[in-house]
Parts: sequence; structure tokens; C-alpha cells
Amino acid sequence: MIAGSQGVFTPIEGCFVKKILVVDDNAVNRQLILEVLREHAECVEAVDGVEAFEKYQESADSYDLALLDIAMPRMDGIELLRQIRRYEEQRQVLPADRLPVILVTAFPDRVPEGMEEGAIDYLVKPLFSRILIVKVEEHSKKR
Repeated sequence: MIAGSQGVFTPIEGCFVKKILVVDDNAVNRQLILEVLREHAECVEAVDGVEAFEKYQESADSYDLALLDIAMPRMDGIELLRQIRRYEEQRQVLPADRLPVILVTAFPDRVPEGMEEGAIDYLVKPLFSRILIVKVEEHSKKR
């Protein structure tokens, strides 16, 4: 068990993800993700790309993973991903140390664009908790 700002959580076995940025404008989808992952990691939530980028900039080095919805108001997930990658380039973050980003979408037709921008994987809604955990486990071991 690990103590975090949201209380005590039990990490996923073999998983090195301790802090996840969860971005989705749909409260139900965001809550589903948080319900599954809060048991295993500290989760910081944002309702759109603008809020998420502000939170990312505040403590960029502390995030181990980001889950970004693609379709959001103000700034969509792909534009947020572009902003994150530009910020990392400005800070001269090595490619191996860049924030792993998993896209979350109900519209898989935009996934190739996100992958070109540097996403490492994607999930298609509706989300299933076991698949979500497997993806987090899978990508945490690559860091």
C-alpha cells in the first residue's frame, strides 16, 4: 500500500505507475476510469485539454501516465497531446522519458492521428475495467 493525496492505494502488481492524469469531459466516463484506477494509483482529473495542460505543467515530472479522451471542448485530446510533446521538447525531455499517453475514444477514426502525435496506445469506449488495468500494467512496465 502507498499513501497518496487521495488516501492509501494498492499498486497493481508489477506496475510502476503511481500518478495518472485522467482527462475526459464526460463525467460518467471520467468517474468510471477513476473508480477503477484510484485503487491502484493517485489520479488527477481534468475536464478538458486546457485544464489538463495547466495541471500537467504544474508538475510534469510527477505523472507516470495520461489517459486522454479525444473529443473534448476547448482543447481536444490530440491537441493536448501535441501541447504536451511541444512542452517536453522545450524542456529537452528525452524520448524514453516522455509521458506515456493512452487515448480514450468512442471515435476510433482519429486514433491514427493521435498515434502519429506520440500516443502509445488507445482504448475504445465503452471501457471495461479489466482492459483498462491491463493497458496501464502493460505500459507501466515499458518505462
